[in-house]
Amino acid sequence: MATSRLIQDPAALAKADDGEYALAFARIENHFFVHRGWFPHEDWILKNVHKIRHIPTVIVQGRYDSVCPARSAWDLFKAFP
Repeated sequence: MATSRLIQDPAALAKADDGEYALAFARIENHFFVHRGWFPHEDWILKNVHKIRHIPTVIVQGRYDSVCPARSAWDLFKAFP
């Protein structure tokens, strides 16, 4: 289930009607965000990109992504040369 969509999926909305499922999803998502995705600080990936530069990488950013701004992909691209 995604909580942020440009076009809603009826099947995902039906899942959200299940209170137990919605509560479990909310707990997991909130735990992830409260702990910053388990990174020590917000810009940890950008500050440590030198550790992964040797890994072939493709950055994918959807123009309708309403959660992760395109700026995040651009910042990673600039840090990754």
